[in-house]
Amino acid sequence: MLVLLLALGLGCEALFPPGHEGAALWTIRGRIYLGSEQIDTSSLRAAAVWIETLDLQGYGSVANVAQDARIDPSQAGRFAIGFPRLPPQEVLHPAEILDPALAGRDLRVAIGGLLFYDDRNHNHRLDLLPPGTVEPIDFILGPLESYSLYEFEGDLSDISVVKPGLNIYHWTGPGRGQWLPPDVELFVTLYPLPSLQYQMCQETPPMHDGGAESLEVPPDEVPTDWVFECAPDGRSLTYTYQRMEQPGGVCTDITLISVTAHSALAPGQAPPANWPCAG
Repeated sequence: MLVLLLALGLGCEALFPPGHEGAALWTIRGRIYLGSEQIDTSSLRAAAVWIETLDLQGYGSVANVAQDARIDPSQAGRFAIGFPRLPPQEVLHPAEILDPALAGRDLRVAIGGLLFYDDRNHNHRLDLLPPGTVEPIDFILGPLESYSLYEFEGDLSDISVVKPGLNIYHWTGPGRGQWLPPDVELFVTLYPLPSLQYQMCQETPPMHDGGAESLEVPPDEVPTDWVFECAPDGRSLTYTYQRMEQPGGVCTDITLISVTAHSALAPGQAPPANWPCAG
């Protein structure tokens, strides 16, 4: 019944080690990979950032409400993020945002994404910034790419594809994807990239088209949480993303460059541990 038309990529203190999440209303489990040796995980936190302002076409511009949890990736990179309360009322929207057929139903939904960040001022929350801000306060280390969070409250009596509470949707292409089971293990690679910092802005900065480019990526540097197109033999792949240039600062105008990345194993080369394609 849900026609997913959204084009969205996109504080509580709680730590629940794997196997001890009983106090959480909902929990996200996964594994962290560090994309750089420069990343300090001592102040690593995760924030579910919920979009507060949506129009009826499903587009959001203001994401100024976040729920926080500290995480400990020390157990072989695994984490369990427990959130002990529901998203605030101001981020719950009528379910017709997802499907006009749901108009009038007693059903609301919060929509957002999961960000990982370095809590640089140690105040236990993601400091979201107003438009025009040049310097970040915290430092975004990575979003959970290609995934969106949906929290449903209300009447789901004849809808079987989602459940009350937290649901995770994996986008596998434009307008395509699938709902994931609640016990799924997610994977995130953290990078200390300045271009990620705009995701702590209260409003999405103005974006401009910067054209397209292509590049070659070494097999051992392919990210783990992208959507890939694998060759039939599993020895090469391509993926696309948007590179951002933001010389004015974190909440100023953005130029978007569409990047097509290609990676291939050399003849006789064994795939690295995180190679996403199977032959």
